[in-house]
Amino acid sequence: MYERFEKEVVMVYVNKNDTIHPKINAISDGLAFKLARLVALHERDGNHSFSKKFGLSLNEWRVLGLANENEPVFFRDIRRSLNIDKGQLSRAIKQLVKKDILVSKESDLDARLIEVSTTPKGKKLHDEMLRYSAERNEIIVQDLMKSECNELFRLLEKITRSSKNLINTSG
Repeated sequence: MYERFEKEVVMVYVNKNDTIHPKINAISDGLAFKLARLVALHERDGNHSFSKKFGLSLNEWRVLGLANENEPVFFRDIRRSLNIDKGQLSRAIKQLVKKDILVSKESDLDARLIEVSTTPKGKKLHDEMLRYSAERNEIIVQDLMKSECNELFRLLEKITRSSKNLINTSG
């Protein structure tokens, strides 16, 4: 009747008949499906919008954003944050370097690591894109109250943490 789950050091017992997630009768009822559908909508629109307005793909924008936020930042850290493969990230960085938006070099600390930082042109573009992104995000949440939006962000952080734990424990 009860199933035992280990979460970090805390033991959690869940009554199989008393689930937290609403009943799943079809794939479209699952949280992962709903999140994937939402992400797909924004990926499609975001790729089109950012490409048309700024000449960058959504991945390139994300790389620029993380480089600006954390610079200098290591290639591996951007990869971990975006959860994309090395090839995709490498192509995005090469494009951004080619456009004089990013600088990529061997780390002075460890020659095995690649360090990424923004150029003055990249910083200017980043600031424009961040303003545009903030406007788009405001439109996305326009039907929520401020408290609902804050709660949504809090819940997303919680779900992200539990998803990372699941991945870490399942290998």
